Amino acid sequence: MTTTVWTAIVAVSAIGFVTSPIPTPRPVAAPTVLAAVGGPPDTLVVNPRASAISWRGTGLGGRAARTGTVSMASGMFVLRHEKLTSGVFTIDMRSLDGALRGADLFDVARYPTAVFSSTGMKRVGQARWEVSGNLTMRGTTKPITFETDVRWEELGHMIATSSFTLDRRQWGIADGSAVTDGVVDNGIEISITLDARRKQAAVATR
Repeated sequence: MTTTVWTAIVAVSAIGFVTSPIPTPRPVAAPTVLAAVGGPPDTLVVNPRASAISWRGTGLGGRAARTGTVSMASGMFVLRHEKLTSGVFTIDMRSLDGALRGADLFDVARYPTAVFSSTGMKRVGQARWEVSGNLTMRGTTKPITFETDVRWEELGHMIATSSFTLDRRQWGIADGSAVTDGVVDNGIEISITLDARRKQAAVATR
């Protein structure tokens, strides 16, 4: 091939390179960052038959004592990221002993249930939580705070145990009664064991 031919090829190639449109680079969209909002909450439903609520009342300055039980009607915990976030529990006051159902005491005929609804929970130990909420009993709602120990039997199966004391006067129980005034002490000791299992199959994102 002659020098003239080579020169022509080089010239044509150079012209083509110069005149060919150079593609404009497309802007790369910034990657979408999703806010970490966590997975769906877990709902643990209380099994009333496997749960227990016991009480102990004293009188005459602790010299006399009486104990008994009351049944859980229903309840549930809500968890997210392995943390307790809320709970609602209904107690069947009709399961109390007959003598406690009267109008001077728990007035069960008018108020057959008591309800606790949590307003806040915070971890205070490896498996211990401080629970705050409102207890509605005998037609009166009062705030209470207590601690509960949480034990996991298996994934989705939780046992919670609590012990605390309620002041009966806050809910008008035997308050000013001629029969009990000066006889029944103010504190009622409560012990609770709640057995709850996961309602849904999905495990909340941890």
